[in-house]
Amino acid sequence: MQLRDFTNPDKLLAMMFKVMCVILALAIIRNLLVCFYSRLSFAQALAALGFLLLLSPVAYLIWRARRGAPARHERRGAERTPVLPGWEDDHE
Repeated sequence: MQLRDFTNPDKLLAMMFKVMCVILALAIIRNLLVCFYSRLSFAQALAALGFLLLLSPVAYLIWRARRGAPARHERRGAERTPVLPGWEDDHE
C-alpha cells in the first residue's frame, strides 16, 4: 500500500471496509471462544487449548507433505571436464 492510496476515495473506502470486516470477525470469534470455554471445566479447557495449539503445526506438516519436495534445479552452464596438468601429458 502506498501513501497515495489514502488520497483516493475509492481505495480508502475499500480499505476501511476490509478493516471493519476483520474487526467484526475477530469480535465474533472472541465471543464464540468465550462462550465455548465458559462451559468447560478447567481440565477440559486445558485439553481444548492444547488441541488448538497442536492443530496449527499438524496442519502445516500435512500441507508440506501434500505440496511435495521442492524441485531441484539443474546447474546452468557448460559441464566442465577436468584438465590434467601439462607435466602428466608427457609420457616420453
